[in-house]
Amino acid sequence: MTSAVPTQLPCPVKAQLPNRASAIAIYRHGPATPLSYAELDQAISALNLPQIPSGEVLAVILDEPLSLIIWLLACLRQGIIFCPIDPRLTEPEIQQRCRHAGIKYYVSANKYKVAGLTKVSPRVTPEAIPEAKPEAIPEQPKPGIATEPPLHFDLNQPATLVFTSGSSGSAKAAQHSLGNHYYSALGSQLLIPFTSNDCWLLSLPLYHIGGIALVFRALFAGGSIALGSRATQHDLACFPVTHASLVPTQVYRLLQHANDLGGLSLRYLLVGGAALTNTLCQQLAEQPFTSFASYGLTEMSSQVATVKITPHTVQPLSYEILPYRQVNIEQQGIMLSGPCLFMGYRQHGRLIAPPLPFNSQDSGRITGQTLQVTGRLDNMFIAGGENVQPEQVEQALANFAMVKQAIVVPIDDPEFGQVAVAYIDWQANAAPTRLAQLCREQLPPWQRPKHFLAWPQWPGLKPNRKALAHQAEQILTKR
Repeated sequence: MTSAVPTQLPCPVKAQLPNRASAIAIYRHGPATPLSYAELDQAISALNLPQIPSGEVLAVILDEPLSLIIWLLACLRQGIIFCPIDPRLTEPEIQQRCRHAGIKYYVSANKYKVAGLTKVSPRVTPEAIPEAKPEAIPEQPKPGIATEPPLHFDLNQPATLVFTSGSSGSAKAAQHSLGNHYYSALGSQLLIPFTSNDCWLLSLPLYHIGGIALVFRALFAGGSIALGSRATQHDLACFPVTHASLVPTQVYRLLQHANDLGGLSLRYLLVGGAALTNTLCQQLAEQPFTSFASYGLTEMSSQVATVKITPHTVQPLSYEILPYRQVNIEQQGIMLSGPCLFMGYRQHGRLIAPPLPFNSQDSGRITGQTLQVTGRLDNMFIAGGENVQPEQVEQALANFAMVKQAIVVPIDDPEFGQVAVAYIDWQANAAPTRLAQLCREQLPPWQRPKHFLAWPQWPGLKPNRKALAHQAEQILTKR
């Protein structure tokens, strides 16, 4: 890392054209050939959006990842703020988000109509993207032919608007600058180096900060991106993937095929989005690739701290705080600042800058340069006068042999105010009586779940705790 602080950055795609125009930018499934940097640049340049003023937000309601990457980079070049929205949301949900953030323009598949917003055309489709023909693109410009000067961006330029997961409340529209994404990618390189010879598997949706951060990491380094499917093992076998980012659920599914993971090009696996169980940590430590667990959040442009998983790794994890992130503890709360911190929340067209330092609403402690995260402050509830941190109870439950993983939520109780209810993903057959006995033996009374429920399903990468608490109340009312 250099001491000089840049104020501008070249377009990460155009920066590759003088010497690496035919280098692979995107790997695709099926009969489609890989897309070179020159062809990716061509597709981006084809998107001209004069009807959207610079500085406005464009809601992009698409699910095809290549189209989303092209829209992201086209918006960046034209000074438009790229806002990906989960196309699985209902039209009223999409409309509510757009209205709350003050978004005026959107692009979507034909089935979506967002009242009160201007729909933008054309829509990029994979069929509209030229087939890659690397042999037709010279690596070096021919003598005497002027090349197009590289396009540069100001680091302070607003780049993206990403809705938080809303896992513990309403989703908020977090606005990031290009500099936020740049320093996030730069700090990530400390533990997980990524070069122009590497390939990152895009296995996270681009309407989550983890997906967007992955794209910027790859493109800033001039590397490749492989467009993933829902079958991670298949993706790893099909593409020359060296790096992958997964959530614990994806890791669990991948490790069901652990015997088939030898011989892959995968070198680094980054796991985030939720806590890893001790069992998953031990299984990852046995794999032929190096795994890392990450603590991060949308407001910090993805990663804040990361830890290498070894055979000795157990919860609670001791994360190494990455460069360009400032982390402090105030009244047990994790407070954040630095160049990765987002610009603010967008509300009704106005940007509300965050107070500094930013309160993550996570609780934790720091020892030297290591951070332990103990839970979400806004998940905490009071049972019989005692504070209950659900994440701590979940870790204790996951340490019992019959439990794969657990989610703990509060429900109202006439005697104690609130009590814990645990959704359990069982290793084999459900054994609630035995689990209740172990809880009585090893947990204090206020942490013991009063009820055990079957493991739920939820849309997206993260469970919505408020929704699961409401669901628990409904289930138990019917009993």
